[in-house]
Amino acid sequence: MARRPATRRRRSDFAVGNPAEILESRQLLAAAAAVTVAVDAGNVTITSVDSNNPVVAITRSGGNLVVTGSASTLITFGSKTASSQSIALETVNNLVVNLGTGVDTVNISGVSTTGSITIQGQSRGVANVSISAGTAPTTIAGSITADFGTEASVFNLFASAGNGNSLTVNGSVNIIQGGSGSQQVNLFGPVAGNPAGGRLSILGSVSVNDTGAGVSGLHIDVGVAIGGNLTFDNAANTTSSNNVQIFSSAAANGATSIAGAVSLALSQAAYQPNSVMMRGLGTALTFPGSVAITGGAGADQFDLTNSWFKDSVTIAAGSSPSFVRDTVSIDGCRFDATVDVSMTGSYGVLNLGTKAGYTPTIFQAPVTANLTGAYDIVVLSNSTATVNQVVFNSSVTLTGGAANGLLLIPGKYSVGPGQFTKTNFVVASRVAPPAASVTVSVQGNNLTVSSTDGYNPSLLITRSGGAIVITGQNGTQVSNGKTVAFQQSVPLATLQNLTILLGSGSETVTISGVSTTGDVVITGQSTGIANVSIAAGSTNTSIGGSVQANLGGEAATISLQGSANGGGTLTVNGSVNISSSGAGAHQVNLYGPPVNNKTGGKLNIKGSVSVLDAGTGVSGLRIDPGVAVSGNVLFDNSGNTVSANTVTISSNSSASAPTSIAGSLTLALAQGPYVSDRVLMQSTGTSLNVGGNTSITTGPGNDLAVLGNLWFKGAFTLDTGISPSGSNDAVSLDGVKVDGAASITESGDYATLSLGTNSKFNPTTFNGTLVASLTGASGLVVISNPMSVKNQVIFASTAEFIGGTPAGIMQIKGKYYAFRGKFTKVNFN
Repeated sequence: MARRPATRRRRSDFAVGNPAEILESRQLLAAAAAVTVAVDAGNVTITSVDSNNPVVAITRSGGNLVVTGSASTLITFGSKTASSQSIALETVNNLVVNLGTGVDTVNISGVSTTGSITIQGQSRGVANVSISAGTAPTTIAGSITADFGTEASVFNLFASAGNGNSLTVNGSVNIIQGGSGSQQVNLFGPVAGNPAGGRLSILGSVSVNDTGAGVSGLHIDVGVAIGGNLTFDNAANTTSSNNVQIFSSAAANGATSIAGAVSLALSQAAYQPNSVMMRGLGTALTFPGSVAITGGAGADQFDLTNSWFKDSVTIAAGSSPSFVRDTVSIDGCRFDATVDVSMTGSYGVLNLGTKAGYTPTIFQAPVTANLTGAYDIVVLSNSTATVNQVVFNSSVTLTGGAANGLLLIPGKYSVGPGQFTKTNFVVASRVAPPAASVTVSVQGNNLTVSSTDGYNPSLLITRSGGAIVITGQNGTQVSNGKTVAFQQSVPLATLQNLTILLGSGSETVTISGVSTTGDVVITGQSTGIANVSIAAGSTNTSIGGSVQANLGGEAATISLQGSANGGGTLTVNGSVNISSSGAGAHQVNLYGPPVNNKTGGKLNIKGSVSVLDAGTGVSGLRIDPGVAVSGNVLFDNSGNTVSANTVTISSNSSASAPTSIAGSLTLALAQGPYVSDRVLMQSTGTSLNVGGNTSITTGPGNDLAVLGNLWFKGAFTLDTGISPSGSNDAVSLDGVKVDGAASITESGDYATLSLGTNSKFNPTTFNGTLVASLTGASGLVVISNPMSVKNQVIFASTAEFIGGTPAGIMQIKGKYYAFRGKFTKVNFN
């Protein structure tokens, strides 16, 4: 037998990466924050000069002003840089603190000034600022002004703990806030649990003006004296809620007082509840000036307890969606001047003296309550009262809406003869909520189901033989012509178009096993909550046209799915188009069979899937195993600068069926700087395939993209944008195959890119070019993993890694392949 001729072994075209040969693994360390101090004629300016995260304490030690940095913060004064600077300065005139764009923590303790304190924020960042008395009585001779720009912020102004030292501000306290981050202002005397602590005295007024869209709050705890007015204004906010709390205590240093007027103008978010709590513990919390509370468009909760109002009180709860209610509760209070309460939303509640254990609520002057929404309720007294729990020493006028309000009187109260006037209010012993109503209309082979009111209908739409059955649940009544019942059967052997017209309440619509030759159309309202589900039911179900859902400004969850074990497949021959807006949460779910139902039916969409969300609420898309999309998938909430997005796409070939997207995949996620977008794509068993190009764009928050066991057959682009310096974007690819050109961009500081770091996956392979740009400071790229026994990452074409300043770090943890001379690094160590 002839021997095979010897051949010369050729040198491989690949360079083999070995962790012992490449780069020393180094830990990514946060850069030291830099802060400067300048002194000019007793005026002190402290400035954060970078986007890192300084922690600064400003205190006094004898005749010195001491500025101390911690958490690697370095302080520069003149030509000297150290972690602490002690500056000879007998008197501080004005103190100015200029915040940076990172996470700034500033504590000013025991520093008196002959002038003012000014805090200046930035267009982005997170600020935590505290001013306190410290170990000695402290006086701010001028005012405190904190303009936080559009940073997220927490501002604390307080006296001291158990040493009894007070903090006095001779001027006013003015807080200015904006942006989409959360905001909180806290004013308190002694620290909680320290009744002997010092008082906080503000001789002027307190103003909190927040023009932002984030959650915002004001907390005034015990031991605070305000010599002027108190103003809180976040009325421009249509997205998030407010929480205002004012407390007083009879304990030492615990009494809180506000000498001037109180004005609270709360946010106007329809899907977020505002809360106001005014409460005295022991002696009453006293308000010598007028009090005006203006609520928003959501479910406001106002609680006034054990308080004495010496001037007029105006409570305007405003409107509310029909699926929630405004509630005003007043217990143990005294009112010396006129009281005006108004609500325009349905089902509003005014509780007077309904809580046992409090002294009577006394009205010395006229009371007017205009509750003009449908079915509003006024409750007087409580069933355990042994004395008059509500006392009207003057007139009281109740005015209801077109649907009469209800007056419930479970306990004792008193009012003078002829002093109680009721219009559109009836006395009742109990509250019976009205039933929701929907109508059914048929034109040819088209069926329309309409919600006719703002209540909360629940509907099930199914097929039974040659009829479509509409069943009202939870008391929902269904009208068909002149017939009203909880169930209507409409003879329709063939259904062409099905139209659902939602109301403004909280609606649940389930469509199961209903095939159409045309479209399914769902139309929402400007407000409301919609829960809509379209499923195959027990048999194969086909939508001959498309599914179109224009949800308007409603908060909504819409789901399309196959069926449970033994059930049918849902096929949509056209496209699925979902559009929404408003400040409510939105979620789109596409399922095959439910979880743990291996024999359940699948979801086949022959066209494309489009989710266009122009709203500012939390929004998400979830595609579960067993979904096949023959066209493109688009998710776009990129106009959202307030809330976060989560997109989850999964496949499981062993449990149910693979998920596939034949066309392109485009994810344009929210641009909120203080939230985290999430993209999670992973397959179990065979890979999840995307046949077209893929584009994923996230926002300026700290975003996460985790991709596992995927096959991208076209070009692949992922851009996480910038991120706050206090957090970082993170991208990981494991078991991912990319056939086209790949581009990964992370512009934020300390961003991380992990390739093939999970040993449980197959190799990550780039068959086309890869450009990875981590152009923020100190990015980190990790390639492969120490458990790898084969090349965990394969670069089959050119691979270029571009870092920023300071340079990034590349860690090689295990085996990988790259073409010799085609693996390049710029600004990477």
